[in-house]
Amino acid sequence: MSRLKTILIVDFDTRWEINLEQLLNRLGYNAFTVTSGVEGLDEILRVFKPEMILLDLRLPILNGVACIEKIRREKAFDRISVVLVSDAGDKDVLSNALERGAQAYLFKPLNPTELYKTIHRLIEPHARQFLRLRTVLKVVMTFGLMTRQLYTSTISEQGMFLRTRNPLPVGSNIKLWFEFPLTNGIEVNAEVMHEIKADRDAYTASGMGVYFTKISHADRQEIRKFVESELVYEMTGIFSGDE
Repeated sequence: MSRLKTILIVDFDTRWEINLEQLLNRLGYNAFTVTSGVEGLDEILRVFKPEMILLDLRLPILNGVACIEKIRREKAFDRISVVLVSDAGDKDVLSNALERGAQAYLFKPLNPTELYKTIHRLIEPHARQFLRLRTVLKVVMTFGLMTRQLYTSTISEQGMFLRTRNPLPVGSNIKLWFEFPLTNGIEVNAEVMHEIKADRDAYTASGMGVYFTKISHADRQEIRKFVESELVYEMTGIFSGDE
């Protein structure tokens, strides 16, 4: 099993750090926090070897831009992607930080989808554009004259993975119906993109990945809203769109 990628969070707001750490864990990353900007930072980076740092601009001792300059003086840290985080009012300073060695910046409150896309663009070899959620949803699948009830293991705006002992052949065209709480249900057309056979040695379950080929804009937005709300559940006030 491959090692989870590690992301370091540097922020003086402990509540913010805890919630962001929890979200990154839900997204499949190993996250840890530092509540000050500079104390022991070099040693922390050498020990934990993060792929990315999410760095608050307004640190109390040494601000985020100064921290970037400190990090970039060490060639051993060249591989680490640095993303600055601050309020929209700091846009000019954040833009300048890109010239100092930051790879990107994000505004508070964070949007989970934008955070996910930024992480994938910078540290994942095969970047995803759509936020994925691990969840179990009941799905009614229609294939020709056959109707089956299946369950998801993941879902995104782009598609889902359906668990089944008898996956359909790649290229099969199907119709899917599913619903979220307080919705009227979503119906889409989809195509089987890949199938997986169960492998006890590799601890993989059988199933098939499907790609939505026909879905309304409203339904796509409904999926995004559900995925984001589930990922930031009980994290009030930290991310944009949570209430």
